[in-house]
Amino acid sequence: MRRFRKVRLPGLVLFVAVALFGAGCTSSDSDITIADFAGVWDAASYLVKSKDNPAMSMDPIALGGSMTATIDTGGRLTGTASIPDPARGMLTFPFAGQLTLIDQGTISIDFQPDIPPLLTDDTARFSLSGSTLVLENDNTTFDWDSDGTPDPSTFRIELRRR
Repeated sequence: MRRFRKVRLPGLVLFVAVALFGAGCTSSDSDITIADFAGVWDAASYLVKSKDNPAMSMDPIALGGSMTATIDTGGRLTGTASIPDPARGMLTFPFAGQLTLIDQGTISIDFQPDIPPLLTDDTARFSLSGSTLVLENDNTTFDWDSDGTPDPSTFRIELRRR
């Protein structure tokens, strides 16, 4: 079975970080601030796909994992992620970081510290509709073949606000 490997994503928690968008905001709004992300968010999915082989994918949430993140009005992110590992069972760890609004459709996440494989600094496009936040990046990496070299990948994370 495949073990999780290094991936440059907004992190499994990035999805949580970005998921902290406030209800009623959309990426087309012209007045979104970092405070609009404040709240508690749960990951509904976290899909990572290989660009070289799109049939190669994983979703730690679909495999029984979970992620919950809390974001304050200044963009500070804290949370807990659980990722299934075939050899060691469920791996649970806390995370923290800072969200920064780059523009009205893009956010960056700075995990402090990075927690590979899925909680590493990255940027993502975002959209928010009601209580659903979607984060996407078509140019990230993941070490699919475990050779120590990151491979071109994409991710799509869906979060739901409590």
